[in-house]
Amino acid sequence: MELQVVGYQGPELTHNSHFKFGYNNKLEAFRTNPEQNWWVKYGRCRRRPLDFRDECMETARTIRAKVTGDIWILFSGGVDSETVLRSFLEAGISVKIAVARYKDQINLHDISWAVLTCNELGVPFQFFDLDLLKFWSGEALSYAEISQCFSPQLLVTMWLSDQIIGYPVLGSGECLFKKEQTIHVDSTGKSQNQNQNHKNWFLIEKERIASWYRFFLLEKERPVRDFFSTHPKLC
Repeated sequence: MELQVVGYQGPELTHNSHFKFGYNNKLEAFRTNPEQNWWVKYGRCRRRPLDFRDECMETARTIRAKVTGDIWILFSGGVDSETVLRSFLEAGISVKIAVARYKDQINLHDISWAVLTCNELGVPFQFFDLDLLKFWSGEALSYAEISQCFSPQLLVTMWLSDQIIGYPVLGSGECLFKKEQTIHVDSTGKSQNQNQNHKNWFLIEKERIASWYRFFLLEKERPVRDFFSTHPKLC
């Protein structure tokens, strides 16, 4: 079925806009009713992939080439954003680092690792303080409404990106590939012999990632976002 482009205007969010998502076989940015079926598609690799480390550095170079201002890494202290940070540094690209620090030390463990990592790498960072409980009961609702986001963690990254002047880059992690067995059923409704069954790989991408893209589509002056979706090679 041919895909129809509906409500897709704004900046290039991935390299050559290879990443696409929508509902009911249409390229749509927003869900309009709960019965719609979510789908996502990543572009094909145009060359033989390098190893993971080299692809990460190549992705960092791609992002640097697409923007003219400061690049900010939204560093949570987790392994994904640490990988993003190290990729830029190993590619010889300078970045700024934004760390959300929650009131009452709610994320003390995470930011402690972020600080340790930044000190180890010799790179400066900046804290942005947030009263998380107050945020979730107030300002977060406006972010959730404009992005159709139902994940409280993602709402914080939207807030953090609004605190900086430059180009925020985040690391959502790699998408999941799952191997599932496909059972062939004959005309009588019985499954065929076990040796005729086979397993296929399926890409599993949760719908919540779309809320990031919906949010960033509203900000046409800042075109680069999720590190691991930038190139098909990292997906």
